[in-house]
Amino acid sequence: MGNLNDAMQSMVDDLRSATEARRAAFRQLMEDIGVRLSEVRSDTHNLIERFGREDTERKGAVGEMVGEFKRTDDERKAAVGEMVGEFKRDDDERKAAVNELRRNTKDMVGDFRKANSELKATADEMVEGFHRDSSERKAAVGEMVGEFKRTDDERKAAVGEMVGEFSSDRGQAHQIWTQRLKEKIKPRAVVRKVKEKPSVEAAPPPNEKKILEVITGHPDGIRLIDIGNELGVDWRVLIGPSKSLMDEGRVEKIENMYYPKKEG
Repeated sequence: MGNLNDAMQSMVDDLRSATEARRAAFRQLMEDIGVRLSEVRSDTHNLIERFGREDTERKGAVGEMVGEFKRTDDERKAAVGEMVGEFKRDDDERKAAVNELRRNTKDMVGDFRKANSELKATADEMVEGFHRDSSERKAAVGEMVGEFKRTDDERKAAVGEMVGEFSSDRGQAHQIWTQRLKEKIKPRAVVRKVKEKPSVEAAPPPNEKKILEVITGHPDGIRLIDIGNELGVDWRVLIGPSKSLMDEGRVEKIENMYYPKKEG
């Protein structure tokens, strides 16, 4: 019963660890989105600020050109013509910059909506995985309880059989003793040996080296039940050794899958 409680507690601890890991991943994703939005806002602000400085510089150049226009009429006309041409070019560049800014803003909004959709899909997947893991754990606990009940019934049946044999032997001994007493013969104790049933020792769990070899052979992850199937043992006897491997940092567990620990 103690092993059952330990196994159930271990499952609850694993479930809590998996839930906390999912929450940490969700928080990290939100932080990354916030950093990206801050960078976009900063780039947009810098672009607008640079545009304002350039526009101020152009205004100063226009003032200088107007002053020179007043001093020399010919030079003024030439300068005005050059200024108009440059203004048109700058105006085209400003329009192009504004259009590019609009496109970048539109792309940013699209990326944000896409990230929001992916975040929602990830959250839905996490919830679905949580329900799926919970169902598997419930099935495993149910199987353990069923096996315990079957073992308990077998023990009760064995005890009942021994009690029945003992009662039968006692009745036979009493009959023999009564018969010999009637014949005035000193009764001899009749002892019938109860045929002992051969003890069935539980198979010892595989050592950690064999378990580590199986996990290493599955770099994409393997469940504890599948490890037990490969080693030909009940997966419940692997709970202790697999936990020791995790404590030693030789394997890692993500949700209900075991992976070989990556170097570095």
